[in-house]
Amino acid sequence: MGAAQGGPQAPLTLITALGPFLRAALHSYVTIERERIMASVANEAIRRMNFGWLTLDASGRILNSHADETSLLGHTGPLLRGRDGRLTSADPQVAHEIVAAISASVKEDQPRPRAIVLSRDPWVDMLLVASSIGPTATGPAPALVAYIHADNWSSADRCDQLCQLFNLSQSEARLSLALSRGMSIAEAAVELGLTVESARTYSKRIYSKTGTRGQTDLIGLIHRSVLPFA
Repeated sequence: MGAAQGGPQAPLTLITALGPFLRAALHSYVTIERERIMASVANEAIRRMNFGWLTLDASGRILNSHADETSLLGHTGPLLRGRDGRLTSADPQVAHEIVAAISASVKEDQPRPRAIVLSRDPWVDMLLVASSIGPTATGPAPALVAYIHADNWSSADRCDQLCQLFNLSQSEARLSLALSRGMSIAEAAVELGLTVESARTYSKRIYSKTGTRGQTDLIGLIHRSVLPFA
């Protein structure tokens, strides 16, 4: 008799008791799914802009890396993982710059970000910054984060795209590309085999065609365009 009375009520009682836990589990599931979608979109944006990252300890050993970044860490890429696990390069000059930048960064009380050009064609550069990431369950806190930007296109391709976007000549596009990568007029002139006066003349034409007021404005225009997503 007691079993008969309690039988039909038991499932309902159990569901009622589990209700708060089911609501919490559903809320957690929805939150995790939302975060997963946001992370997927963010990762896709990072991939399209050709950015990646590496975390390093104070000696320059690689602790972790972004999934898309592993393509840069190979025998033919601009970066290498040395036998001791440290970040290096096949180019001796670049390898020296990396070691010097890491050493200086870990010694400073308030380290400033340091930029290194790893390759010029295609363009690959790296920004080394002090890490604000704490220790994790999988390992110690990294001392530095290396943000790496790689261009999938050759300089010639980028110049063609600049010509299409802003109606520039090839000479103007080459100078625009050099200026957008942080070179001064004088540095760009040497890079492109121009006189400084010729480079200045080209720059005036570039500013006129693009409606910009100088190099800083030009850099902003180029980086706000669709070029980084090509």
